[in-house]
Amino acid sequence: MIKKTFSKINTIQIIMKQSIRLLWPTRTSSKFVVMLLFFGFISTTFHAKCSIQIGDKVKLFPPSEVYSDLINPIADKGEFETTQEFEERKRTREAKSNQQNRPILVEATFDSSYAKYDADNSRFLITKGAWDSLWVNLDDALKPYKIEVGLLPKAIGLKFDRQFLGTYVAQNAMSAEAEVVKIMETVYGVFDEAIVSLSEIKAEVSLADITENIPNKWDTNLKTENKHGVKSDTVSMDIPREHAKNFKDTAKAGILIKPKPPFKAKAFDVISRPTFHNPISNNRQTFVIVADIICAVITDENSYVLKTINAR
Repeated sequence: MIKKTFSKINTIQIIMKQSIRLLWPTRTSSKFVVMLLFFGFISTTFHAKCSIQIGDKVKLFPPSEVYSDLINPIADKGEFETTQEFEERKRTREAKSNQQNRPILVEATFDSSYAKYDADNSRFLITKGAWDSLWVNLDDALKPYKIEVGLLPKAIGLKFDRQFLGTYVAQNAMSAEAEVVKIMETVYGVFDEAIVSLSEIKAEVSLADITENIPNKWDTNLKTENKHGVKSDTVSMDIPREHAKNFKDTAKAGILIKPKPPFKAKAFDVISRPTFHNPISNNRQTFVIVADIICAVITDENSYVLKTINAR
């Protein structure tokens, strides 16, 4: 696991170097500025640069496979297990888990609606939503490990699936019946760290002040603005016009990660309980991989890398 190695002085230097332009003169109070500098609640963990190069042929591992292969180092003593057996099992478990922190490229969802082609310049402008737009229920999954998610965490939703599991007939006390539809949503995601610690935020600081001073999650070279005036981190990709449509239809995305303790977590949510007016039982299971997020990659249909984007 990559540890935070910056001292308080390093934190001050980094924030002043990268964010001094944003810290003054905003609506942020002087107390908040001092809090930023001396308590460093904006995360300053820096990970290794992307080891994947443009032109590399890569293997994108499904999130479900990566999650299943990870071993959580935490073990509870079984009721019928002796202390000696438990300690031996715990040592074995910890030894196996320590071998897991190697970089792996996990498959992510590529949403082509965030890729717009500029035919005049033969290039795509791709906003970060193309590889980083899915929501993940991190709080419930990470709460057992006392891991703070914070505000706007460094995390990525990888995959979302919604399955129809069948129906059953339900009856109320008045013997009225309804056919209930069973739905299960499955979400996979990666959590790295909390960018803003909620415990350090003061009441007089607005959300706008906080988000204004948060550094970008991705090292992108452009900013584009949509019709609503919202700016997004954007990358450009030169693609010949004759290949543009096929690329947009078949492009893939991956996230290079380095797993770290506790390696994985999960949660279960009830989205909606069935009623006679809405006879749908909708549940969601969330699987979170805990890892350093190193970079994102965009590939063609044959898994050749066409773009890499470093995480910050």
